[in-house]
Amino acid sequence: MAEERIEIGSHCLVSWNVGIADSDFHPLEPAQRLIDAQALAPYFNDRPARPKLKTAPVKIADNVWIGMNAVILKGVTIGENSVVAAGSVVTKIVEPNTVVAGACGEAVSGVMHFNAQRSTLNAERSMQNVGRWSLDVERWTFALQ
Repeated sequence: MAEERIEIGSHCLVSWNVGIADSDFHPLEPAQRLIDAQALAPYFNDRPARPKLKTAPVKIADNVWIGMNAVILKGVTIGENSVVAAGSVVTKIVEPNTVVAGACGEAVSGVMHFNAQRSTLNAERSMQNVGRWSLDVERWTFALQ
């Protein structure tokens, strides 16, 4: 959900049920939350204006993989070739070529080298072992480069 800006780079894989938000979409202070509820209530007389919400853009660089049920919060930048593990909550900047996991989005791997040709060969061998799947190697290689 974007209040300000969410950028997603090229060749990113985003799994299902991933939440990406550049705002809290509600005030954090109790008094401001009451005003916000009144401002959004359709039948409240003399509705006040909504309080100003804090926003910060989210930037996801090229070749990032985001696992299912991950949550990426406001102000986060995820560097290229990084992986966000399933169920992670990312609250701070992720350096390029990093794997992050867990409720605090902690780095579990600082250096990750991505080799598209090797990945293609491994995928092809895996598919051949299954026997019933087919793989368009040229298309797969193009998508990974």
